[in-house]
Amino acid sequence: RIQVVDNEKDLVAALAGFQPDLVISDYSMPSFNGMLALKTVQRLSPETPVIIFTGSMNEDVAVECMKAGAADYVIKEHVKRLGQAVLSALEQKVVKLQKEEALARLLDSEKKYRTLYETMSQGVIYHDRDGNVISVNRSAERIMGVSARKLTGKSITQYFTEMIREDGSPMISGEYPSEISLRTGQQAESIVAIVHPGTRKHIWLRVNAIPEFLEGEGRPFQVYSTLEDITRLKGRSEEHTSELQSRQSI
Repeated sequence: RIQVVDNEKDLVAALAGFQPDLVISDYSMPSFNGMLALKTVQRLSPETPVIIFTGSMNEDVAVECMKAGAADYVIKEHVKRLGQAVLSALEQKVVKLQKEEALARLLDSEKKYRTLYETMSQGVIYHDRDGNVISVNRSAERIMGVSARKLTGKSITQYFTEMIREDGSPMISGEYPSEISLRTGQQAESIVAIVHPGTRKHIWLRVNAIPEFLEGEGRPFQVYSTLEDITRLKGRSEEHTSELQSRQSI
C-alpha cells in the first residue's frame, strides 16, 4: 500500500497511522521539502529509511542528503534505479533492526551477568594480560578487605606483598595462581594467606585462576580468579591436627 502526503502535518499523521516501511520524498515541493521530511521521519520513526528523489544532479545536494541520514538519493533522470534503491534500503532496515535486537539481547545478558557478578558470595577478580587487576566484585572487596579502587591497575602481589603458601613458607613472585595461569595458559589453584589491611590478621584463601583466550590466540588475554575465604575451615583443621598430635604424644 502507498500513501501520498505533501506537507508536514499529513506526514506526521501517516507515520503514526499508516506506519510506512519506507519513505520516498521529493527533494523540493511547493510547501514542503525532502530535508524537512527526512528530519521529521528521523524524529518520529528513526527506523524508517528515507530515499530522497531529486531532479538535481548537483553533487552537493547528494552529499547533503547522505550526511543528513538519507538511506539513498535517486536522480529523476535515473528513475530506473529507484526500484533497486528501495530494495537496498529495506534490506538495510532489516539488518539494522537485527543488529539492534542483537545489541538489546547482549545488553540484557550483560546486565544479568553484572547483577550475578556483583551479588554472588564468591569473590571474583579479573586480571589483564599483564597481571594487573581490571575488575573486582563486592565479595572480593569484602574478603580481602580492600576496595576495588585501590586494587585496580595493580597486580595482587604488588598490593599484598606478604603472601604465605599453605605449608607456611613465603610465596615468591610468579607463584600466585593468576600469574601461573597467565604464564602457562592453564587453570591454576592454590591456597594462599594474605594479611588483612584492617585487622592485620592472616586470611586464608582458596584461589582458582582460569585463563580466557581470544579466538586464534594462544596467550590468555585475561584471567579471572575466584576467591573463597577458608580461614575458619583452616583454623578448625589446624586445631584438629594439633589435638591429634597431642593425643598421640600422651
